[in-house]
Amino acid sequence: MANTTSINSELFTNLLVRSEYALYENAIARAVATVYDFPMNAGKSVQIPVWAGLSASKPGEGVAASAGDTNTTSKSIDLVELVTYNKVTDFLRDSASEDVIGSLAAQAGLALAEGLDAELIGLFASVTQSVGSAGSDNTVADLMKAAATIRANKYQGPLFAVLNPKQAYGIKAALTATTSYQNATSVGSEVLANYFVGQVAGITILEHAGVAVDGSDDATGCVFAPAAFGVAQRGGISMETQRDAAARATDVVMTLVAGAGLVRPELAVKVIGDAAL
Repeated sequence: MANTTSINSELFTNLLVRSEYALYENAIARAVATVYDFPMNAGKSVQIPVWAGLSASKPGEGVAASAGDTNTTSKSIDLVELVTYNKVTDFLRDSASEDVIGSLAAQAGLALAEGLDAELIGLFASVTQSVGSAGSDNTVADLMKAAATIRANKYQGPLFAVLNPKQAYGIKAALTATTSYQNATSVGSEVLANYFVGQVAGITILEHAGVAVDGSDDATGCVFAPAAFGVAQRGGISMETQRDAAARATDVVMTLVAGAGLVRPELAVKVIGDAAL
């Protein structure tokens, strides 16, 4: 019996390792949201408990405090399958000078990362709190107002903004203009030197092409706390290969089971702005 890829699928392990590396290095969703690792055989919807806040009392010296009541609500994150499928022909594999499987791994990982990010970014439109308006460039004031809105809900931790690159351009143009703000800070200089905004008002600004631009050249980004969104993932990337002898090729299927949900809407503010250059 001859050795074939169908009985030596372990040779494709390198594909799985590189794909997972590409996923974890490129998916911003896992970096900016709260990640929930979901076990196998536990259903296809993750229930996230959200606790109501407590208030401190002043019972007075020698007086017993009254028991405080708090309640939990539940937010759901539905899991979906993100899949890439490729058919690698023997002719391609044996003719290319580069490692076809390794290159395919990086592309599969990037595709799954984009798919996971899309699950998160797709939730921005459902956020009710908002700043900015269609047809107008976003400003530093929009970011500060978003931060103030979130922090008024008793949040003091880190904040992130995910914007379309064209939407972020308006903010960069304002930061690099000759204004009192630009002259008083180093943010404008950082933009001129490195292109990226970095941080404004304690908000780490990230640009992502996955933030869609509508037919009116407007985009909807978001400023949020990591606790605002949840990303659930069941295991890592799974891989399955199957030999197609008739086609002289090997089918390679990569699957990531994950999902995203809006867990604490009070800690998110969508940013609507012009995305036309």
